[in-house]
Amino acid sequence: MKDIGVCVYISYDSIETARIIRLLESAGIPAYIKEDGPGELFRLYSGHSYSPTRIFVPESAQEDARILLEELE
Repeated sequence: MKDIGVCVYISYDSIETARIIRLLESAGIPAYIKEDGPGELFRLYSGHSYSPTRIFVPESAQEDARILLEELE
């Protein structure tokens, strides 16, 4: 199984998710999402997911990502 990195944030809001992905990528940290359950399908049809969306980064960027996210809060 492919290593997917480390989950650094869990969001229930697609706008918040997009904002965090943009923040991480603007700092040079590659980030991607994985939705639990049928979340991706619900978002496709309704524009909103009721399942948590997990934001992942490479393990080597975990500490930098956590610092950025702490500053965001």
